[in-house]
Amino acid sequence: MRHSNWRHIFKPKDLGIILLLAILMAVLEYTGILAGPEGWLEDRWLRLAGSHLPSVSGSVVILDIDDATHRDCFDPTPPMNASTVSGLVKQIVQLEPSVVGIDILTDDPKYAGAYRNLANELKGFQTKTVWIAGVDRKFHATVPNLFGWFAGEPTELVIKPTRVLGFDPGELEDRQDVQWGPAVYATEEDHKLRRFPRELGISADPESSGLSVNRETWARKIGDRFCERNPCPSVPNRSEVFLPVGTRTVSYSVLDFFSCSKRALPREFGISEGKRDVLKQLTAGKIVLLGGTFASSGDFYETPGGRDSGIVVNARAVEAEISGSGLGEVKPYVSFGLDLVTGAMMLMAFFVLEELLKQNRVLVTVSGSLFAVALLWSAVYLFLGKNYMFSFASLIFGVLIHQLIDLWNGDLWKSEKEPKHKPARRRAAHRG
Repeated sequence: MRHSNWRHIFKPKDLGIILLLAILMAVLEYTGILAGPEGWLEDRWLRLAGSHLPSVSGSVVILDIDDATHRDCFDPTPPMNASTVSGLVKQIVQLEPSVVGIDILTDDPKYAGAYRNLANELKGFQTKTVWIAGVDRKFHATVPNLFGWFAGEPTELVIKPTRVLGFDPGELEDRQDVQWGPAVYATEEDHKLRRFPRELGISADPESSGLSVNRETWARKIGDRFCERNPCPSVPNRSEVFLPVGTRTVSYSVLDFFSCSKRALPREFGISEGKRDVLKQLTAGKIVLLGGTFASSGDFYETPGGRDSGIVVNARAVEAEISGSGLGEVKPYVSFGLDLVTGAMMLMAFFVLEELLKQNRVLVTVSGSLFAVALLWSAVYLFLGKNYMFSFASLIFGVLIHQLIDLWNGDLWKSEKEPKHKPARRRAAHRG
């Protein structure tokens, strides 16, 4: 039996293969060449992970302006009437949930005065409201170079946000009573929405460098306001949040509780005392999100869990914020180091099994591969986060191929064909 020393386990050729595979995966990930397969694997990973996450959807309740609500209570064409929106928001705030997030753009100049009045009226309520801002057609993305990306520098996205409650974003910096945040739905190469930025740069002129300030996105702002009044798990400060898949989102139509007047527009919302008590009980201590899912909004996105409306996507982002379930990204340099460790562990597993089961090298290779995949996949699933999986799986596959090639070309096959006991050589008889 050969000696189990480090030279036998970690041969220079094997270590070189692992290093090259790790570098190759880093370059391919940066360039996005394998975005399609990576997205396919990520979808399945997110679904698997989501099925094991504790349900946090009980903390978020959606009040949905669906097709029936939009048809019966709002103008048929955008924008939504400010008086109708204001009346509905004030009715919800009076129920005193923990936080109310309004996923309705309030940037139309003709309603600026009405929305400014609403901002002043909301000062007297204990419940905080957080208003969404869209993108005013201008944005600028700065992608780091390969070395900056490897060091963990994120892509910097600078946008010009829309007006909120009739105020320009610059005016809102002096108004601490108006809570707001921008929302950007950044799809990936396959046009699916898997993650949400937690912070954006905002500027009146995104093309100009050095003039932007960082602003928490709408979902993160809501999560922060909720966690000020409720216990939330401590989470690391990450640049993005993965959208949970598989959690049930609690959603009700606005018309399940409210009724709107049938007189001429703008219409007013009302709620009976019995329904008010039921809704207050459902929303007590929770986050209420008000937004639209009516077909003409065009606010729909493809996600790993299927096609979802913007308000549902935002609800999942809020859920990830308050539970920490979606904060699982791994920096590229950490991923690179984990790749090297993964390859070294596989080499060690192969070596140990070869020593224990010399009589069948094929069985050793196959069983060693399955053992390493099962062990390391479990470790990644539990501890390392979601966006390391593609690099991890690819490296395992590459090392396995390398081991099989070594098995085919090396003397492992030869040793199986050789007889275990060689016949003793006959000595020639010498005559004197």
